[in-house]
Amino acid sequence: MAALAATADFVNTPTTPITPHFPKPSPTLMVVSSSSNSPFDINLVCDRFLRSISDKAAIDTLLYLQGFTELNKFFNMFGTLFGFVAKDVRDKIGILEAYHADETVGHRYVTVQSMIEYEKGESLLIDKTGRRPSGARTLLRLHRALEFISAFLHEVTKIDDQTSTGGSARAAYGRTLARFHPWMIRKTVNLATLALPYRRVLISNVYGGALPEGGAGEVNEAMSELANIADQVFGATHKLYEEHELLELP
Repeated sequence: MAALAATADFVNTPTTPITPHFPKPSPTLMVVSSSSNSPFDINLVCDRFLRSISDKAAIDTLLYLQGFTELNKFFNMFGTLFGFVAKDVRDKIGILEAYHADETVGHRYVTVQSMIEYEKGESLLIDKTGRRPSGARTLLRLHRALEFISAFLHEVTKIDDQTSTGGSARAAYGRTLARFHPWMIRKTVNLATLALPYRRVLISNVYGGALPEGGAGEVNEAMSELANIADQVFGATHKLYEEHELLELP
């Protein structure tokens, strides 16, 4: 597990985050994560994500980040592998929140569209100084992580409670983030997934130790709802980056 953290981050950026030089400013699933006293609320995730794309011509950056922040709590329940993913995602969210809150340029980061247009116009898409990570590049890494999260949730709905979620994670990773990683990282991630819990353990954690009254059907409904909404957000964001020819932004 430690090898993963030492090799590279999960969504293809440096393991030591660069802090911007700006001041920082369906069924219900509730669980208290191991690293936070606040519960994971799937309804909040769905609400923020859907509202962020209510106008697909102007994806709301702050709502997108709020949805991702809540979703990130889910992965704190998986231990070393996803705990590392969660930290990497928090770092990226922090960068974008700092830009959004900045008194000078914050208005440029209200929507994903305005952020991209601003950074393209000011030649900020590539960080040449090592001091100012591109907001568009940072969000692109979150975008790739969201594709993995959605694929993983879809996979989890296909297995029974006695099956390890490791296979689901490997299948999702292979279709998504693995495309952007070298062989050594792919191998390390695949090995790390062997330690992921059985689905029954995951569900028990999510539901605070007891299955919902609706059983596996209710669990699958909740997982599918979240995955489908994540797909919608991914699709809207992907289209925007594709239009600006930024999907391969290094």
